[in-house]
Amino acid sequence: MPWLRAAAVLALAFAPTLATAAHATTHHRFRHTAHKAASPRLAHHARHHRVADLRQHRRTRAASVAAAIVENAKHGASDVILAAERYRGTNPTGRAHDWCAEFANLVLKQTGHRGSGSALARSFASYGKPAPGPVPGAIVVFPHHVGFVIRAEGGGRIRVVSGNHGHRVGDGVYSTRRAIAYRYPF
Repeated sequence: MPWLRAAAVLALAFAPTLATAAHATTHHRFRHTAHKAASPRLAHHARHHRVADLRQHRRTRAASVAAAIVENAKHGASDVILAAERYRGTNPTGRAHDWCAEFANLVLKQTGHRGSGSALARSFASYGKPAPGPVPGAIVVFPHHVGFVIRAEGGGRIRVVSGNHGHRVGDGVYSTRRAIAYRYPF
């Protein structure tokens, strides 16, 4: 399983980068707590706890992101992205409207996975296994669209490769707030 070892190495290399969004939220919360402290001594004490808690939070977040990437590698996520990218700029389904789910099913079938069996994007909301969030290769489901996560862009945004993106296969940046599910393929 050299590919699994390679996925683990990549996961550990990228985990600190992916954990920065969580750091920003935690940093703000702890800074706010230290600011509310009544005395300078309490503020100093709160700052020391903030730094220790922040370091622990970063380690925990990096480990969970690394584990998610390794888990995703087990599900053939990189194969799915590569297969989807091969169709960039084309429409392999031949349909004129609403073909993102058909494209996702086509890519999954080509990579040895079962599809959802439906032309509806929402059919992927209960498909496969739950993914912990927008990890590379996970299937992301929006109310009327479905695609494969390429990477997190930061600021609550993700880059997704999908069908019917401007009437062809392409990638775009989407808000994570719009996502209704993240799933691993069967």
